[in-house]
Amino acid sequence: MKINYKAFTLVELLVVIAIIGVLIALLLPAVQAAREAARRMQCSNNMKQYLIGIHNYHDVNNALPSRNWRMTFKKDDGSLGTSSSWGTLGPLLPYLEMQPRYDALMSHVFAAADTSFSGDVNIPATQGFISVIACPSNVNVLVASTTRAKGSHAISIGDVINTDVSGNDAPGTAERAIFVVNQWKKLSAVMDGTSNTLARSELNTFDTETSRKVTESGTNGVGTGLQTTPITLCFATVDPIDRKVIKATSRGNNVADPDTYDAHRGRIPFYHHTTYVGFNTVLPPNSPNCYSGNRNSWGVLSAASNHSGGVNAFFLDGSGRFISDTINCVTSPLPTGLTVPGQVVYGKSAFGVWGALGSANGGESVTL
Repeated sequence: MKINYKAFTLVELLVVIAIIGVLIALLLPAVQAAREAARRMQCSNNMKQYLIGIHNYHDVNNALPSRNWRMTFKKDDGSLGTSSSWGTLGPLLPYLEMQPRYDALMSHVFAAADTSFSGDVNIPATQGFISVIACPSNVNVLVASTTRAKGSHAISIGDVINTDVSGNDAPGTAERAIFVVNQWKKLSAVMDGTSNTLARSELNTFDTETSRKVTESGTNGVGTGLQTTPITLCFATVDPIDRKVIKATSRGNNVADPDTYDAHRGRIPFYHHTTYVGFNTVLPPNSPNCYSGNRNSWGVLSAASNHSGGVNAFFLDGSGRFISDTINCVTSPLPTGLTVPGQVVYGKSAFGVWGALGSANGGESVTL
């Protein structure tokens, strides 16, 4: 007796496989988009929590945190030492549901030989992963670390190019920015309205110590010309062939030093240096980062993210919005007649809508 077996032919099998492949190809972008939307939402939630912490701090202390926090630490011989160069994260820890980390920070005992302790110190309280300052789209911040923590959103210093934090901010900075070195401003100082003034936005943590990615690294030492022509010099540091990387040989007008990049955006989030933990509203999101003689002098520091087309940003009223890379921003020619090189002290921002969102008392009421 003859038995007939039912089976697929090779052609039918290949057709089915092809159909499945097409369906997967169609579904994959949708799945990736959904995942990215979830990552953006998580980043937004973390930034929202940080803003709530800022407001809680203000409620208790009747002031916003300074951009430079000074503390007193214990030494193993019983004496006390004065700390310096700590940013806004340290004093906010109790208001971010991290009281144990704050207690560990304040109770850490240093060696008697230590004369000062700054926010770049590598101790347990400043190590490991801190979820509230992380954005999942920035995968470099998610890598487990036994050394200093990393962060992927930053404090706004407004439309100010002078980022000097060696003592007190330069003239103009105190008037333009709300988070200022050695000043604890009240929300009442935000004359443009808290819904029109930026508090935080994203930055991209460096990939490697020698990263040349535009949104991770910065060109250090572009020269004193940055004070008067920051836009021209900063854009000139970008590779004309690949606009996503810093050029490998030119260092602005300081060609004597070929070391073109400094990958440190997002690292050491307890530190006060704006080049590590801050941004200004001078260039649109995802633009280059440039500094003058060193990391705490003249600088153009851009908000950045791995999202397509822009960055998450939060305002002082606690509201969050997605800011497009194409937001209005005056980049050329640089406005003339500035009281302080590269910036205005009073009045309307020189850097368009983006600059206006950074200034706290420019007299603008711009909306997005």
